[in-house]
Amino acid sequence: MKRLSMILLCVAMALSMAAVLAGCGEGKDPTTVDKNGTTIVCTNFAGFDFARSIMKNYTTGGGEGIIELVILGKPGQDMHSFEPTAKDIITLANADVVVCTGAENWLDAALRSSGNTAARVVSMMDACDTYVKTEHDHVHDPEHEDCAIIGNDEHVWLSVEYARRIVSAISDALMEVDAENAARWEASATQYKEELKALMEEYENMMETAVRRTVVVADRHPFVYLFEDLGLECLAAFPGCSSETSASFETQAKLIKYTKEWELPYIFIMEGSDGKVAEVVATETGAEILTLNSLQVVTDFENTTYLTVMKSNLENLKKALQ
Repeated sequence: MKRLSMILLCVAMALSMAAVLAGCGEGKDPTTVDKNGTTIVCTNFAGFDFARSIMKNYTTGGGEGIIELVILGKPGQDMHSFEPTAKDIITLANADVVVCTGAENWLDAALRSSGNTAARVVSMMDACDTYVKTEHDHVHDPEHEDCAIIGNDEHVWLSVEYARRIVSAISDALMEVDAENAARWEASATQYKEELKALMEEYENMMETAVRRTVVVADRHPFVYLFEDLGLECLAAFPGCSSETSASFETQAKLIKYTKEWELPYIFIMEGSDGKVAEVVATETGAEILTLNSLQVVTDFENTTYLTVMKSNLENLKKALQ
């Protein structure tokens, strides 16, 4: 509550300053200017790139109007630790569409603070209707088959099939806020979904020739939906949203045990990992370490895309499984 009060105070001060500047004939902060086009605000990189890809096809197809796309946070920032600033709340105040994971515990309060009750909020998790996961899915232990529901895993975008659903949900929202150009939005989203479909087929082709269907992730494991799509069995050190970095002796022992039993030449870490757990497992088993990118921490917004990252993941999985 104290944090929210501070945020509200900062917003009030920022808005007051903008009003003063306007009254003195000075230029306004661009985030406070009413726009005649469509403004899309995203809370994570995957949603940002999905919206960017739809926009690219829309613009190429001759779409008219001003379209502004904004991602909250800075390059290299882990959105798990994101907290909105006064500027972010002003940005949300001008949003026509807000694309989020559905797990941001700060977003509802931030939107209320912004006064924006008209924005179409696209929740990635809501766009994917089967996202409740279990402890068994997060950290598979072949010795224990009982599963206890522990909540929702937000990393739905790592399933290429779910990515296509998310793109549909974003385009549906854009068609609502810009009904005049609905046909163009739909066509541009369809074109991008065809690219995602081709990527999904590459993953499926890889699995047709795979000689292994077991994987060890000696790290956090946000890839549960991707592995579920591929029919991969996985033992991981931590769930996808865990803040842990030091695995217990028991966990390390299990990772080592199954890397040996499954005769795995490679084990995985996620991007940005310190790799300490994986190094222990690699030393004990002789396995090499490969990286899978979850798109949670992106340092280069301009040159990184969902398609390029997922194709890189495909190559590393192909190396490990074939």
